[in-house]
Amino acid sequence: MILPYGGGRHLILPEAIEFAVCECFGVTPGNLRSSARTRSCSEPRKVAAYLMKMHTILSYQEIGEFFGRTDHSTAHYWVQYCKKEIERGSLFMIDIVNQVNESIFKHTQEGETCGQESNEAC
Repeated sequence: MILPYGGGRHLILPEAIEFAVCECFGVTPGNLRSSARTRSCSEPRKVAAYLMKMHTILSYQEIGEFFGRTDHSTAHYWVQYCKKEIERGSLFMIDIVNQVNESIFKHTQEGETCGQESNEAC
């Protein structure tokens, strides 16, 4: 969902980013918010945090809390990891960020959101 945000800009809700990441990676919101360190959970979590920092006004602390973490440095690490991968030209990271961005804007224009009470794949 996109909400109006001053100056003709729009604010994308973190849940919309979560929904798009779930869809693109084939994971559940529960996977993203879990403490699992497997690549199948950690990579989507990093991408979600990166996009939340890019598209929302959330602080690192708030992004960390969204994922059930108590320390802002974890969210900072996730965002910096993605930035570095993009800067070094990682085709995987560039492609997945582009895919998730397309999904975010497709779903937000359609007014879809990911159910917070459901643990089903988005």
